[in-house]
Amino acid sequence: MPVRIASCIVCGAPLIEAGESPRWMTELRTLYTAREQWHHARVSQAGKRHDFKDLIPVDESIDEHASAAWIDESWVQMLIMRDTWEGDLPGRPRRTSIPFWGYAFHSACWDILSAAFPNSSSAGAVQALFDLFRSQHMFLGSMKWGHDYGGLIKHVHKVHVARLSLGEDPTLWMERLTGTAYLSDPLHIPQLELLLAASNLILREDGQEHRVMKLPVNDAFLTLPAEIITEILVELDSADVCSLRLASRVIADAELPDRFWRSRFWSSREFAHVFEVDQSSAASNRHRALYAGCKALKNNEGMTNRKRVWHLACRISELAQLRLESLPCSGTLSRTLTENGAHRDSRQWCKAEGLLSTTSRTLLNSGSRALCEGTVDFTDQVSGIAVFSVCFDGKRYISGIQLLPRGSKPMPLGYCHSPNAMYLRCENLIGFHVALDARGIRGLRLQSASGAMSGWVGDHRDVAKKLLTFPPRGQSSENILQAIKCGFDALKMVSLSVSSGERTKATGSHSRRRDEIDVRTSSLWYPEVPDADMRLVGSRNFDIYSCHVPYTLVLFGGSDGCLLPYLTSVTIWTTNQPFSRWPSPAKHTHLWGIEFQYSNGQASMVLGQPPPAPGPNDHYKPQAHHVTIDSAAGERLTRVEAMYETPNFVSGLRLHTSQARALTIPPSLMSKVAEVPEDELIVKSLDPGEGAIVGMYTSLKHDAFFQFLGIASKIL
Repeated sequence: MPVRIASCIVCGAPLIEAGESPRWMTELRTLYTAREQWHHARVSQAGKRHDFKDLIPVDESIDEHASAAWIDESWVQMLIMRDTWEGDLPGRPRRTSIPFWGYAFHSACWDILSAAFPNSSSAGAVQALFDLFRSQHMFLGSMKWGHDYGGLIKHVHKVHVARLSLGEDPTLWMERLTGTAYLSDPLHIPQLELLLAASNLILREDGQEHRVMKLPVNDAFLTLPAEIITEILVELDSADVCSLRLASRVIADAELPDRFWRSRFWSSREFAHVFEVDQSSAASNRHRALYAGCKALKNNEGMTNRKRVWHLACRISELAQLRLESLPCSGTLSRTLTENGAHRDSRQWCKAEGLLSTTSRTLLNSGSRALCEGTVDFTDQVSGIAVFSVCFDGKRYISGIQLLPRGSKPMPLGYCHSPNAMYLRCENLIGFHVALDARGIRGLRLQSASGAMSGWVGDHRDVAKKLLTFPPRGQSSENILQAIKCGFDALKMVSLSVSSGERTKATGSHSRRRDEIDVRTSSLWYPEVPDADMRLVGSRNFDIYSCHVPYTLVLFGGSDGCLLPYLTSVTIWTTNQPFSRWPSPAKHTHLWGIEFQYSNGQASMVLGQPPPAPGPNDHYKPQAHHVTIDSAAGERLTRVEAMYETPNFVSGLRLHTSQARALTIPPSLMSKVAEVPEDELIVKSLDPGEGAIVGMYTSLKHDAFFQFLGIASKIL
């Protein structure tokens, strides 16, 4: 079989070797191109996987001089489900001599997608699909759309999405195909083909009558003409029609014409996946019988798989149509991953991005890929922006912005769909607060030179935030923004950068020492970016920083310390080792969560979470440690010591209070500190300086929860 694992873009089921069973899963179609011809996608004829190779038929678009790819006069080899172009970009040596690469479907799934996406074979539609596919990330040959392919795939190691921490991207794994529904051909269904081909369908009544409740004489539908009643019923789903027939004698007695039964096969209706009915003129005047026949086939395995694949194809169709209708990406083209016409920009930039693939070396198995980057330069002060958005995977993302400078024309950047613009105003724009996740920019608000903030546009609740000003410190008038740059995939904004126009120094933009980097402005934060007057103390974990996992901040004392007099207890949850289904060499504990409780009715606040109860195969033991705080007598936390077994592993805490108490969590760790070698247990002291400790922050990970710990303090 072929070396590379690959699954169908549409249905998620495997693309298997020619000669294996079922046969429909061996027949494939591809959307492909040659080398870096990004804007010349085409559709292949039916291909196959054979003898460790992926093959497509020769057609007139294939260069006869691409000799390395030719197998014989009928077939050429190509690479499918590619996730990196290392060595195949301009100025780099070729990694492979095979020029053709692309994305593969089962032939049956391509036909279903074609039915869901009209004109899918046109040049524009093919290119829209191709751009959409190369914007998505993959894992083990399966494209990650954000869904589970109708239950076909599951999470690696069965880590449920609810157990993931903010900023973690769920990794999907192919579930072993069980039963036969997923294996059934979703296109060629013998029973359905017989039903559609029958010329003299006989409608068999089910013998059931509609039971009508005893109703008042004044039936709301009594005065409506039959034509209006028919129009109402045509627009309703079948379940609603049944309910209405039970509630109204007029509706129950209404004659349902053929047009009503045909509407059962319209888009978004219960039998929309039987698209052959809407395409066939032979079905005229027999839609009621076809409806009854399809209803009888509802539990047929082929029909079950057809319905699953149809819904998946419709989702792709909607996204591709949105791409097709999008205006060209606005802004001056700057350096990108794939555009060889772009120029390199040497200015310093302050950037917000999720899990973004910005180099061809990176395997695109999470986050997003920037297909292009656009830049706008301006000298006039910006008094506001128009923000445009798009819906992807049930979430709202920013697709483009339009700057509104004083004294000059609006300056668009990205995909600016004029009907859905939202406007933000400010006096002298100097930066942004950006809400973002792994796939792109979710929301924006503006920061003016006076420090005032606009309202939010887009999604911002329960999303990580990043502060964008340049340079990170200070807001002097000489540092007013002069340029904005954004990265875009096929549909949405995936990065946002600002610049004051200063050029990158010879030593590079990362020449500052690590301890000089401002954690407030250089990191992602959740739920909000800390205030500028808050002091953040903690050992920076640069592995975490590079992975774009946000810092989660809990202000247990309130942003102004107002809750400190009511803090009565702190509960700290630990396990004897990292949460894992495998034994760990950990000698000490691992911190999972910290809960702060109050006496004034304030809901408790939690940093992290309690560890779940261990299962029969788990090797950890959760413990809860309770610490009382006599806040009524003025007791406050004055210092925290974080204990690390490794740089990414918080093993315990020591809490110091104003009443000269030092509480070690877990208590058993105290007796071991002196015995453990210095390189095995590192103690970091977190001192608030002249301020009071009002919060704690950390970065969270599902299988090793507290990766580090910091404190937030403020002079009250």
